[in-house]
Parts: sequence; C-alpha cells; structure tokens
Amino acid sequence: MAGFGLLGLGIAVVVPLAFAAAGRTGPNPSQAIAGVATVTYTSGLIAPSVIGGIAQASNLTVSFILVTVLTVGIAAFSAVLRPAPAH
Repeated sequence: MAGFGLLGLGIAVVVPLAFAAAGRTGPNPSQAIAGVATVTYTSGLIAPSVIGGIAQASNLTVSFILVTVLTVGIAAFSAVLRPAPAH
C-alpha cells in the first residue's frame, strides 16, 4: 500500500506540470490549457475501464504491467514539460 501511495504522489505532479507547460506555449495559451484539460479528464474517465477490461481479459498482473510501462513512458517524456530557455 505504501508503494501505491508513493506512486500516486509521484504521478500527481504530472497534471499541474502539464497545465503549466500548456500555459507557456503558443500565442493562445487558453486553447492549449483547454486541450490539456480535455485529454486529462477524458483519460480519467476512460483509463480505469480500459485497465479493468485488460485485467478481465488477461489478468491483474498484465494490467499492472501496462500501468507500469505507461508510467515509465511519462518519465521518459517528462523533458517535454520543462520550460523553454529564454532567448
């Protein structure tokens, strides 16, 4: 349980960082923020069903491996959320 709690704390910072990065992009940051909001809320509704469906079709271990792989993907692409250097 402690491991899941720590994982949740680590992942919890992704959404605020994504919103902050969207707010720093392009000429109209409000559209970028709206896009991030759409993706995050939609994935929050769809992801549990997909993971549960995978667990039911295979087993719980496979679904947890999928979540782990996706989490590693988030870490691998985290550099995208860094602010661009000032010119």
